[in-house]
Amino acid sequence: MKYILSAIFFSLLLSCANNSDNIPGFVPIDLSTYTKIVSSDETMRGTFVDEKILVTSNSVLTIAGGTFLRCLIEVDEGSSISFTNTTDMRDMQIILHGEDQLCVATQGISVIINDNTFTNIATGCYDDDDLPVELIYFTSKLVSEDILLEWATATETNSDIYEIQRSYDQKSWDILDTVQAAGNSDVKLEYDYTDSDYKNINGVVYHRLNQIDLDGNNNYFGPVAVKHGDHAEDEVIMYPNPVNFGDDLNITTTFESMNIKIYDSIGRIHYERSHSSNFATIPMYFGTGLLIVEIKSGSSTITEKVIVE
Repeated sequence: MKYILSAIFFSLLLSCANNSDNIPGFVPIDLSTYTKIVSSDETMRGTFVDEKILVTSNSVLTIAGGTFLRCLIEVDEGSSISFTNTTDMRDMQIILHGEDQLCVATQGISVIINDNTFTNIATGCYDDDDLPVELIYFTSKLVSEDILLEWATATETNSDIYEIQRSYDQKSWDILDTVQAAGNSDVKLEYDYTDSDYKNINGVVYHRLNQIDLDGNNNYFGPVAVKHGDHAEDEVIMYPNPVNFGDDLNITTTFESMNIKIYDSIGRIHYERSHSSNFATIPMYFGTGLLIVEIKSGSSTITEKVIVE
């Protein structure tokens, strides 16, 4: 079994309750082992939540655009996934059992997989060995009144520059500067950038990297976030709380990396993942009611209650 463990295709295994019995204060969403088995060529488009899909029997699953949330796609040897339109995949796990099983059939589309956005992807089939940059970490933190961005790569292939971008709302992004990339490398490389002219706001400042190849292809890493103003020194900030069912819960911390676990009042785990940055967005599709969010980093453990409405 081959897992996509690179920085571009971050793998994620969600542990969800299999018991559909309701408990006081929380109504869970129940998942079966596989919700869909693709045994002949098939096309999917639209919005999919909590799907567990097996692609088998030398079949091609064509993804013709849409949104996938908290889904798992397992691809048997001889089968493949083909993207033909822009697709947004959040909190995904993709399990490959062969080579070159992720294909792009349409030039110019964008594909978002977890924390990374790929644009202008050349058509063809890919494996994790083909990916241009393997990111180890990307973090941001306050240093005096400046925001220090740090990132490191394990490998780089044909990499040209890193474009530094900033936002105050995760919708509008400004280009701050560029940092020269290594081009080609198979050793760990560390980078940093200091943002000293951001707005002095009482809120969250977001940054992301736009990694651009020598051939013009690009993909995004991040975002990461820093809380500025009131409660800036708090180790963990979660917002919004209460959060609407289906909306994102945002978690900003002072940690460089963290493990996040979400469980209900009787201990059933609905989400568990390691994050290599200080910021996470989690679509809240687990159910409605009271949930407990546990964040661990080193010897620190913080728990907070979240209401899903």
